[in-house]
Amino acid sequence: MEMTLNATGAAAAATVEFADEALRRLAAAVGAQGVTMPPLAAVELAKGKLTLHLSAPAAVPFPWVGSPDQTHWQVSTDTAVEDLGPDTGSVEPPYPLLATIGMSDTGETWLLNCEELSTLTISGDRNYGRDFARHLAAQLAVNPWSRRVQVDCIGVAEETVAMDERITCYPTGAAGTPATAEILAAAVTTVDRAKRHDTDVSTARTGSVDDDTWPARMLLLDAAAGDPDDLDQLLQLVSDHVGQSATSIVVAGERPNTPGAVLHMTNTGRVVLEHAGLNLIAVGLTSDEARGCALVYAQSETPEYVDAPVDETATHGWEAYTDSSGALRRQYTLPRNTPQGAVDEPLSSLLEGEDEEYIRESAIVQEDLEALAPKVPAHVRAEVEEKDPTLDQDIADWFSPNCDHPRLTLLGPVTARTHGKALAKRKPYFTELLAFLALHRKHGATREQIREAFSISDGKVRDYTNIVRDWLGPNPRTGEDHLPYADKAPAAKLTGVNVYQVDDGLLVDLDLFIRLRKRGQSRGGAEGVADLCTALELVGEAQPFSQLREEGWAWLANEPDRVDLMAGGWIADVALIVVTEALAAGDLIKARSAAYVANRADPDGESTRLCLAHVMKAEGHQLEADRILREEICNRSDDGDAPMELSERTKTIIRTHGWLAS
Repeated sequence: MEMTLNATGAAAAATVEFADEALRRLAAAVGAQGVTMPPLAAVELAKGKLTLHLSAPAAVPFPWVGSPDQTHWQVSTDTAVEDLGPDTGSVEPPYPLLATIGMSDTGETWLLNCEELSTLTISGDRNYGRDFARHLAAQLAVNPWSRRVQVDCIGVAEETVAMDERITCYPTGAAGTPATAEILAAAVTTVDRAKRHDTDVSTARTGSVDDDTWPARMLLLDAAAGDPDDLDQLLQLVSDHVGQSATSIVVAGERPNTPGAVLHMTNTGRVVLEHAGLNLIAVGLTSDEARGCALVYAQSETPEYVDAPVDETATHGWEAYTDSSGALRRQYTLPRNTPQGAVDEPLSSLLEGEDEEYIRESAIVQEDLEALAPKVPAHVRAEVEEKDPTLDQDIADWFSPNCDHPRLTLLGPVTARTHGKALAKRKPYFTELLAFLALHRKHGATREQIREAFSISDGKVRDYTNIVRDWLGPNPRTGEDHLPYADKAPAAKLTGVNVYQVDDGLLVDLDLFIRLRKRGQSRGGAEGVADLCTALELVGEAQPFSQLREEGWAWLANEPDRVDLMAGGWIADVALIVVTEALAAGDLIKARSAAYVANRADPDGESTRLCLAHVMKAEGHQLEADRILREEICNRSDDGDAPMELSERTKTIIRTHGWLAS
């Protein structure tokens, strides 16, 4: 599922965002003029344009361009946001029950305004019909214009309940009567409100009618489950008051005497809306897909800290001492409260002062200190340094303007610098392939793995890896190619399986970061912090794995360890240690530099924002520190809804420092 999101999500999200903004600004313009919202039946999203299809002629303000009969209006998706209409301010989304039903054979996406159609029957193929109903419920859980929609399900789409608390599932048949009774009461109230103001609900949402919201509701009902009480009365009310009840009823399956439009599902997965002349590839979610979506969205609401993965197969070399982030494995460290005399060798730590001082001076808690700066026995340092003797030279080469190594940057905008045959074209594609090989350097990548990851033929795998081989050129230290032929790769000699495996001559900033963190933690003290500062110098001016090739990198979704998602957090952890040490030492320049690096790498992290706020306060910028705390932490909203509950860590830090007490 995530590969699909990665491959198509960016373009789809941009189109959805534009549609949402265009309709909100249309509502703002209508509200400012004191006129009526157009009766929207459907929206057509095509490449480069957005078209509104109305159920009756209506005027739509500039920059919308209308058909002669004023029932079809379109706007270019290149239109500047400010030209679409005034700022949305207090305007509600005018058409909250707008939902995608399918895509045409020529690529246009069609959305129906279920509120305007009021009642829909999903007829035809039962399996595709239920898939369609699940998709409908899921859309209303996640569409930006549907954030206030209540969805009631009776006998269908129960898998989507976990996606949002606004979706409720009820028993079938007469046992579902509480749902229909509640929906009927709400619809009657809304109709009365609309009549009292002589308006329709879409116009009321422009903010020009009163000061309260006009929420919408949808009932999804399986026709085969039997009718709950009040259903006929509800159907009649909604049909008699189109545009005033803020309610839509969707019946999955054929039910006698049900009014409204019919969406017919074919046994080939198409949806036909005969009266509109639409024959589309239908949207749909199977039961398993709906559960998967629900799990993803439910987890996004309750983020949890996850330890960096540990490669248990790494039993030799410096990798045997660390997790994937470069932090030492727990068996090589001791708790911070371990007395120096408890073992027969010296102990060191990245933060060698008293815990109380660090907690008082920095945005850090006791658990952070235990995890990020434990004590390390001296023999561990000796072993770690012995296992990685080339680190200093590799770091010097990375920063050298005369470096003869090929270099791959992942801790920022992804780029590559090589010394082989220059690429005249398609460099982003081959940079992506090089990154794939670099991330699989330990064991190499088989032809089959590359073929599946990039959806190319075996012949193209051989061709494209050869292009990368020529692009990297030979390793001047060995005289061999940086990317040996598959049967000559070191891993192939060990396993007998041909793989494409880049050699250690390819320098990768992510690898260097991990190695520096590992050595820094094993050294502790000033030397260790110096290593961490050098690691932060590797971080680019944007987030790790940014500015990726459009429509590429979908293979990341199948990686067992998502370094692209975790790298920002690793950088933030390293920066927190540096900031904490610097603040305790009174080095505000070092603290600010590390805090800024963390915020570039992990701009959405609560920890990084707290860290920056504390540095601002230490520098005397109290107003900016308070602004960060109030706007970017305490009152932060990533989805347009009310702020999420603060984590216990954040609340502890705020209490400890008495922030925002006034």
